[in-house]
Amino acid sequence: ILYTIKNNLYALRNGQKIAITNDENEHIVNGQAAHRSEFGIVDGTFPSADNNSVAFYRMDETMVSDYPIIDWSVTPAKNHNIKYPMAGAKSHEVTLWIYNFKTKSTQFLKIEGDPEQYLTAISWSPDSKYVFVGVLNRGQNHLKLNQYEAETGQFVKTLFEEKDAKYVEPQNPLLFFPNSNTDFIWQSQRTGYNHLFHYNLDKGLVSQLTKGDWLVTEILGFNEKKKDIYFTATKETPLEKHLYRINWNNFKMEKMDSEKGVHAGVLSGDGNQLLDVFTNSETARKVEIINTNTLKRNNLLTADNPLAKYERPEIQNITLKADDGTPLYGKLILPTNFDATKKYPVIVYLYNGPHLQLVTNSFPASGNLWYEYMAQRGYIIFTMDGRGSSNRGLKFEQAVFRNLGVNEMKDQMKGVEFLKSLPYVDSKNMGDQGWS
Repeated sequence: ILYTIKNNLYALRNGQKIAITNDENEHIVNGQAAHRSEFGIVDGTFPSADNNSVAFYRMDETMVSDYPIIDWSVTPAKNHNIKYPMAGAKSHEVTLWIYNFKTKSTQFLKIEGDPEQYLTAISWSPDSKYVFVGVLNRGQNHLKLNQYEAETGQFVKTLFEEKDAKYVEPQNPLLFFPNSNTDFIWQSQRTGYNHLFHYNLDKGLVSQLTKGDWLVTEILGFNEKKKDIYFTATKETPLEKHLYRINWNNFKMEKMDSEKGVHAGVLSGDGNQLLDVFTNSETARKVEIINTNTLKRNNLLTADNPLAKYERPEIQNITLKADDGTPLYGKLILPTNFDATKKYPVIVYLYNGPHLQLVTNSFPASGNLWYEYMAQRGYIIFTMDGRGSSNRGLKFEQAVFRNLGVNEMKDQMKGVEFLKSLPYVDSKNMGDQGWS
């Protein structure tokens, strides 16, 4: 068991408590997520496959300026300073260390480069001999995937590099193929959409497994005997996610579900059973087990509509076009007891930001019960995913690069123009509600 107390990392192993770090300065933080949890970073510790070692972040924030946070929950209010690297200012410095439980020794990885660079996609080889690190420059446009010896911390080689005129954004660690210490899957947006690439430690790139103007959203696992990889993707439409499998030898790809909506999957360890949990505008939740050999489905749950007894608004799916012709997907939620001869105030609810998508084919159809609450009180609600939001590919997301607020607002103004064209919209009473 790995855990932190304040800024230090500890382990409980075979009933023995082990202090892995002992930094007295509270601004040297061990074993916690670094780089403000960007680049897919959710953990600060990375155990080896054999559980005999653990890699961990050591983040030195001593050089970062204080930023005041006011606690208004007490009277009088109190100030609490945190370390927050403002854009262009001095950032924290992160290193990676490895603690070996057998030798009770700590070794740092000898990672060269700017102390303010980002260390991402931390991965172990299945034989626990090597650690792989995505080394990303602070400008975020040049990534090196490096291999290091776990025992000595020595650099072995750079497996490949990725560059982009705007930014490279690694989000996932390496995923090794079953029973292989040499072959792995790397997820990359290098073609404009997140896809799967087969790499070999010695040969380099073997193949691009998935292709097209759509993106892979999650890898679910493998069926080793059949050489199949299971994943979810937006191949049908950006408004939905579906289950697929692809053979890593012949690249034959097959869709595993048939109903529209947003599907999530859990694959059994042997790849013979696939749990399909999905929802759409008409289905609150449905859970089925798919036999991946026969493709027979067994229904485990079809949930009742929990909103059946409520007064529901009419919901319209809207598609508009950005200045460059890109389709923009939105929803118009009309007030309950709607009367087209009347005029209604409008709330525009938006967030054209990375890693967020508001408009999908999921339950409830409105996308948000707060919308329906306001519709019950006489408001029209309009929401639309503009450029900068997620699951539309790199060009769509990068439209806001170093130009924040411009293209997002242009897209939302297309929505406002649409709203003003509706005879029942009170254009003098329109407000926006954004969140982050």
